[in-house]
Amino acid sequence: MIDLKKDLDLFFERQAEIKKSANELSDKVDLKIMEFIKDKVTPAFEEIKAELLTRGRKVETIITRFSAMLIISTAEKTELSLNIKLNKSGKTAYAVPIREIVDRKKGQIFTSQGVFRSGSQNYTIEELTKDELVKYIIGQYKDSLGAILLSEISESK
Repeated sequence: MIDLKKDLDLFFERQAEIKKSANELSDKVDLKIMEFIKDKVTPAFEEIKAELLTRGRKVETIITRFSAMLIISTAEKTELSLNIKLNKSGKTAYAVPIREIVDRKKGQIFTSQGVFRSGSQNYTIEELTKDELVKYIIGQYKDSLGAILLSEISESK
């Protein structure tokens, strides 16, 4: 016959240990995310902002616990709205760039999810560099400006 009290005590102790371990792991990943935003995303945003301000652009950044957003605009329109969403997975986190695209004719906003690197997508936030972030964001900005120009040309016809 089993000792039900002892069996349940051991079971619930083990459950508490598992939960504590999972919380500690989650806290470590949260710290990695905060470091990524502080050490890589914020400096990338600041570098882009400094350059675009000299070109008459308004640059807004919004930083939250698990995302960072960059909005580039002129007095007339938003040129780029890009959100870097951070997804926790096990012992690390992954950064996912999400671009908002406005269709002025239809009055709709679409989102487009991208990747920071070509090829294998098995890279973590620890592996991404500030320079990769800058290169990606500027590439998206150029693409967005190209799309806006084409839209304006087609509207003027």
